[in-house]
Amino acid sequence: MEYNKNLEVLKEAVPQFYQKLIDADTDSIGGGIEKIETIPARDGNPISIITVCGKEYRLNSPFRPAQEAKKWAEQFSFKNLNNNVILYGFGNGYFVNAILDKMPEKDYLLIYEPCLEMFLHALHNYNLESVFRDPRVIISVAGINEYEFHMTLNNIFEVTNLVNSNITIHPAYDKLFQEQFIEFKKDIITSAQSARIYYNTLLRLAEASVNNNFTNIPKIRGSISIKQLEKIWNPEIPAIVVAAGPSVEQSIEALKNVKGRAVIIAVDRILQYLLDNGVKPDFVVTLDPRKNSNNFSREGNVEVPMFCTMQSNPLIMDKQAGRKIICSAGNYMNEHYKKVEGTISEVPVSGSVATFAVSIANYLGVKKILLVGQDLAFHGESTHAGGVVSNPFTSASEWVEGIHGEKVKARYDWVEFRNWFQDFAKTNPDVTLIDTKKEGALIKGTRLMSLEEAIQDCQEGKVQELIAKMNELPSTFSEEYFNAIREQIVDEREVLSKMKQKAKEGAMLCADLITLVKQGKSGSRTIDGKVEKIKKITAFLGEQKIYANLDEVVVAYMKNSYVKVFTEKEDEEENLLNVYDSSRSYFECVEKAVKAVDPAMEACVKELEG
Repeated sequence: MEYNKNLEVLKEAVPQFYQKLIDADTDSIGGGIEKIETIPARDGNPISIITVCGKEYRLNSPFRPAQEAKKWAEQFSFKNLNNNVILYGFGNGYFVNAILDKMPEKDYLLIYEPCLEMFLHALHNYNLESVFRDPRVIISVAGINEYEFHMTLNNIFEVTNLVNSNITIHPAYDKLFQEQFIEFKKDIITSAQSARIYYNTLLRLAEASVNNNFTNIPKIRGSISIKQLEKIWNPEIPAIVVAAGPSVEQSIEALKNVKGRAVIIAVDRILQYLLDNGVKPDFVVTLDPRKNSNNFSREGNVEVPMFCTMQSNPLIMDKQAGRKIICSAGNYMNEHYKKVEGTISEVPVSGSVATFAVSIANYLGVKKILLVGQDLAFHGESTHAGGVVSNPFTSASEWVEGIHGEKVKARYDWVEFRNWFQDFAKTNPDVTLIDTKKEGALIKGTRLMSLEEAIQDCQEGKVQELIAKMNELPSTFSEEYFNAIREQIVDEREVLSKMKQKAKEGAMLCADLITLVKQGKSGSRTIDGKVEKIKKITAFLGEQKIYANLDEVVVAYMKNSYVKVFTEKEDEEENLLNVYDSSRSYFECVEKAVKAVDPAMEACVKELEG
């Protein structure tokens, strides 16, 4: 009886999960459980008993299960902003409801249930409507949608909430499902590392990214958008993404042989090596805002068409004389692409130029993507083709599984890229991802195949036809439109000047508040007046259209102060000092961000005038 009710709620509240549950093969569950039974507790509520290896595990109190769960949930405190709870084990809902009763409305409860049999038992025997209807709850169940747990972790984990994330275990689950618990912990560690890497990358690249958005505007004259290219692209042509791993040396002849039968997309770092060895790729990809231009090409006028972003290194944008295809417009130019094309041209930016190249091919609808030089492991001491050693063998690294089952050594960033490819293969089952290397790290989900074998059935001529069509595409923006952009930037520089003044005023007010609190005047009218002024200044800054372009660099400048914003102290006075100090840091960083971006905007105006 409960089963049908629960299914109806699932169908209405979380239809995607419902459909996956219906489609799941629940007849061959397995999992080592001998028996699950529901019996009444002394207060009349149902409880569950699981038998494994002849031993019984009771999931709930035999007396008052709801009260037991409520007492268990007392361990959680949600004083901070931006909290997450990650729970290992759904059980029968008692402990889930107890946590939800304490959680703030805007936080998330991510649950991983390692036992499909237990979940089905709960559906049949317990009323779970309140859980399934709660928008804070995200459930992943083994055998139904277990992979979504990993993807959800990646989406919700940020550096601001890592310290505010509560990882907990449903009573008895760590004993019942030990092997799955090991994988559960690995997933959490991997996702936390990814969040930290993303934040560290933001700190390193934020200022360059914002400035490049303006510096590159004059450099995209004659460019097209990825959306324009998509309209004439032939998805049946395979794409070969050539990274810079040492194994490229073994693939040169094969690349020459397949030229014209597949689109060759080279990452920026391998371009010169390919040209030196007689292979001219059909496209090159650049991404990093601070990419060393020496790792692109020695030539001053590279005619190979280039996939790039508005944040790409301007020095590389200058060196490349071929057609530019803008794949990510960035905050500032998004509105202009939307005006001209009716939509935003945006390929998801990922951690490496090679993963970005695969995302580009996927955006264009390519059904077969071949990886060349994606070693993701050391070759002796070498890290890149041509015997290059960048961040040596002795740097932070770990041993991972190789394509032949052996262990190979990989840098931590390569492990992150391997994980990205594995996620891509899992979430894009309609794309055939082929790894052509003969040694290196195993990328699960790819097919291992030689380059020649992978495209032996492909016809010549289609690549040349595609390139010809691309060259005929009109530029996204006219010269008149660039004049309009120039006038807009002139106006926005005046707005920035006002923002800088307001931010300076806000920082001074925060400094006054800190002094007053330290003097014991935290409840005075003077403080209330200054707080109101700060609220008005904060609102003014946020309302300015140009502010969206500064947000990331402000966060980068704030560093530890940014994380402190989401953390509350026990002592009331200490908490006030924390808030006011973080606010002061925010205003100071807004002022600093304005000073950093204004010269790039000024230079952009001058170049557009010329």
